[in-house]
Amino acid sequence: SPALSVVFDTTVPATPGAAPTLAAASDTGISNADRLTNLTSGITINGTITADATYAQDVELYDGATLVATVSVAAGQTAYSFSGVSLAAGAHSLTVKVRD
Repeated sequence: SPALSVVFDTTVPATPGAAPTLAAASDTGISNADRLTNLTSGITINGTITADATYAQDVELYDGATLVATVSVAAGQTAYSFSGVSLAAGAHSLTVKVRD
């Protein structure tokens, strides 16, 4: 039978350099950059990660310790966007983690 070729990737993905941001269209505050919104659904969160030239990476959005959403970023790409995010009214501490 044909051989199975396997690559073990033991390199930890780089930590995202910047915090995720509220997309301008989802920011309903006085300016479109003040990180205030009256939306509780249909929210878009954007950001960038360090590109991995070889492998796609999954970016996970967390609200505190709760996983909210996951998107895949193609190999060599840096931008991610979570669309359709729903959050309860109130303050939130959003972070991202990168997995490959």
